[in-house]
Amino acid sequence: MKKRLKLIVVSLIVSIIFYSLFLEPQWLEVTDYKVRFDIESPLKIAHLTDLHLKRIGRLEQKIFTEIKEQKPDLILVTGDSFDDNKALPHVKEFFNSLKTSLGTWVVRGNWENWNPIQNERAFWSDSDAHLLVNQTEHIRKDIDLIGYDDEMSGKPKRNPSSSTQGKLRLCMFHSPVFFDEVFNDCDLSFSGHTHGGHFRLPFWGPIWLPPGSGKYIWGWYQKKGSRMYVSRGLGSSLLPIRFLARPELSFITISQ
Repeated sequence: MKKRLKLIVVSLIVSIIFYSLFLEPQWLEVTDYKVRFDIESPLKIAHLTDLHLKRIGRLEQKIFTEIKEQKPDLILVTGDSFDDNKALPHVKEFFNSLKTSLGTWVVRGNWENWNPIQNERAFWSDSDAHLLVNQTEHIRKDIDLIGYDDEMSGKPKRNPSSSTQGKLRLCMFHSPVFFDEVFNDCDLSFSGHTHGGHFRLPFWGPIWLPPGSGKYIWGWYQKKGSRMYVSRGLGSSLLPIRFLARPELSFITISQ
């Protein structure tokens, strides 16, 4: 009986390891949300984060397909697009494949700050993306987009444009704990960094969260009327595993 029980336990552990390494990291989940704000016309956003690109593989092809089918107006990328500068050609290839009417906008995560890109703005421009570092961009006459440097690894500055008054304020930053500092400046925020906990135990939750996560793990959060969505992200960082935290591509449609 003990030998049989031991065999069952070992088989279960091996199955979990196999699933976490080879199956779940490629099992894309597409989430779709609708939120209401007072804007002139609907806006559909694709939120990507924590790509940790190393190559263009099956997961990335699935992302291309979903974005092509969903046709978002705007793509927001909240950091950690790569781990190593050797991957930059693949990063450029990936972002060159994303097309929307209002463009693709990116902010730095901790990995971008740890591995600075030479001629950073030129790189993102050549990749058909726009970099925001503590800046406000007027993407539509009724909507402003504010992008912050990463709280954990960079130098974020609260300096939203005074012209944001009366407009919907969308905010982008990598580490979700920064929400505690800027919620008054934002109506709707987008963040990542946590990977949804990467490896979650049933009835327990994540066994570890990276610094900069705070109390935020995944999903919707609200503070005094300001809302934030924390995505589980798409790639894997130091350990290429996911368990009960599938890679996530989020679409958020804003309308009245």
